[in-house]
Amino acid sequence: MSYECGGGSLLLAFLLPDWGPYKTKGRRFPPIRDYEIMLVLDPTLSDEEIGSIQQRLTELTEARGGEVKKIAAWQRRRLAYEIKGRRDGIYVLAELKAGPAVISELEAQLRVTESVLRHMAVRPEES
Repeated sequence: MSYECGGGSLLLAFLLPDWGPYKTKGRRFPPIRDYEIMLVLDPTLSDEEIGSIQQRLTELTEARGGEVKKIAAWQRRRLAYEIKGRRDGIYVLAELKAGPAVISELEAQLRVTESVLRHMAVRPEES
């Protein structure tokens, strides 16, 4: 296979760099980065139900090649405004190391989980 350049000369395809789908030379896989996911859970959940949500989050992440660094359930707190008829919520912070596709899949699963009132995934700043 060959390509024609502006000067009329031919450049063979094997001389071109091996560009991956992520527009950087040689990188064929998405980067693995640190993420934080904050969940606001329904305050009527028991400790066992909160633990099962944390376990499910861990299983989903590890099944897709990610790594869970830490999951910590915070205390029950008053919300600034009412969400789904609830004035309180249980906050859970999860620190993960995963690719963007894993985070997208986790967000899709959290969106359809009824006991999760809100969630947000962010990449922490590099320090």
